Amino acid sequence: MIFGGKGRIVALKSIERTGRAAFSFGVNKIRDGKLKKTRSSRYIYLHKPKGSDKLEIIR
Repeated sequence: MIFGGKGRIVALKSIERTGRAAFSFGVNKIRDGKLKKTRSSRYIYLHKPKGSDKLEIIR
């Protein structure tokens, strides 16, 4: 977990892929006329609103 915003925001970090986000997905791209498969990752930031005990995705 990565904490930010004075401990009010968290993001999940991958333990398998160093320096990457825990959420990853496959992407098909066409390069030089050939189909290439790559993996991309994005951080999903979560916060806990005041008066709540559940995390919500920051949009």
